[in-house]
Amino acid sequence: METWNISHITTKAQYDEVRKRVNELISEATKKGLLDPQADNEYILGISRLAKLSAEYEDNYLNILPLKV
Repeated sequence: METWNISHITTKAQYDEVRKRVNELISEATKKGLLDPQADNEYILGISRLAKLSAEYEDNYLNILPLKV
């Protein structure tokens, strides 16, 4: 698994690349059977870190409103 040294997202292009990478990691981990909810591996950590960065970008720049339930 290739790791990315990115600490924050400031552009839409970076955001798109990070989201693409998250999807790739999910696909790789699924094929290898490494997405178990109890798992603690490099895929879970990488997906979590990149997803958090994506969420921060969405909050700060995309003005996405949460769904009302």
